Amino acid sequence: MKKILIIAVLFLATADLMAQAQPKDEWTLFKEAFHKEKKELVTEYMKLTPDQATKFWPLYDEYNQSKGAIGKERLGIIDDYATHLSTLTDAQADDLAKRLFKNDKALASLDEKYYKKLSKSIGGVKAAQYLQMEQYFTTTVRSAIQEEIPFIGEIDRATAH
Repeated sequence: MKKILIIAVLFLATADLMAQAQPKDEWTLFKEAFHKEKKELVTEYMKLTPDQATKFWPLYDEYNQSKGAIGKERLGIIDDYATHLSTLTDAQADDLAKRLFKNDKALASLDEKYYKKLSKSIGGVKAAQYLQMEQYFTTTVRSAIQEEIPFIGEIDRATAH
């Protein structure tokens, strides 16, 4: 199961990074395909009863729409970092850090909000199971993206050698 999740999450990570390089229609199709695959993985992993599924899927869709907006904001922060990396000032670094903290808090708040909603509708165990899966997705995506982002000063060290 973890191998399937890793493949799916890495697919998402590269999908968001490729978005800027692809035409809008192609990107939309790519993103829709991923969301369909993710939904299939969630279905397989969660093993919901028909009653739970009726309550779960509308909340799943709401959550993912909100999470998508937070993810898009984070990609904007990463893009700003990449744009200014070689000339990063203290003020820019401070702004980027504060924006990342705010973004992390927004995601944590969203997770908490939907955990509560899911817990009430499908029970605490199933809600925690879904949250665990989403956190796994998020962590894996962030790790994949982080591997591609140079550390501050890394470019300077590379050109000095």
